[in-house]
Amino acid sequence: MKLLWLNAAIMCAYFHAEACQPGQQRFGGSCYQLLTERMTWNQGDAACSEMGAALAVPDSLEEHQFIWEMFTGNVTTKGNLWIGCNDSAEEGKWMRSGDEGGECNYFSWAPEQPSDGEGQPFAQDCIDLWRRLSGFMDDVKCGNSLFVICESPVPFAVPTMSCLQRYADARSSSHCLNGHVMEDFSAEGVIACGSACRDKPRCRSFNLRRGGPGEMICQLNNITRNEADVKNIRLDSGCKYFEF
Repeated sequence: MKLLWLNAAIMCAYFHAEACQPGQQRFGGSCYQLLTERMTWNQGDAACSEMGAALAVPDSLEEHQFIWEMFTGNVTTKGNLWIGCNDSAEEGKWMRSGDEGGECNYFSWAPEQPSDGEGQPFAQDCIDLWRRLSGFMDDVKCGNSLFVICESPVPFAVPTMSCLQRYADARSSSHCLNGHVMEDFSAEGVIACGSACRDKPRCRSFNLRRGGPGEMICQLNNITRNEADVKNIRLDSGCKYFEF
């Protein structure tokens, strides 16, 4: 086994360490909190509003999957989940709950849905995620008692000072961590990449690699170099490794 003699260069910078409250989970720019007491749609809307939030509304397949996995990972009993869309005011025009309102713009309906209560004694004006069909959307009576999930913006946080360690040996620019990348994307530099790592709960370190002309690629790792196998620490002159 070849030993690598490493030096650690320390760099300090300000990062926006935004975080959700205990009991919440983050996706993108929102915090989500599951209320496991069954409620009607209006009761759930009011309960979220009291928390400074609104009933969650997925805007993409990825967000839909996140909400569904958060729900099924915490609630194993039978029951469906309200989301914050209803067409009570105008049939077929699905509107968001909460103060900002606006139209719901993403749908993943179950087969033969929405039915809007056709042939039923009560209107079906509210949308839930249907457990029996793996979280696809269904329009149902707003008076049903279902589980609730609330969504609120990630709170703004005062920038905090954090220090990064950059590792290099005496002969080369960097030995980077490979094989443990959770995601990668273009970034302007080490501050942007470090901020992304700070915002990702499972991120433990990051690589900053040269991409195309004028492009930097940020790679978020789920472990640090000290936790990695030696085979995953490789010489790469176009890469710099950092950890908090």
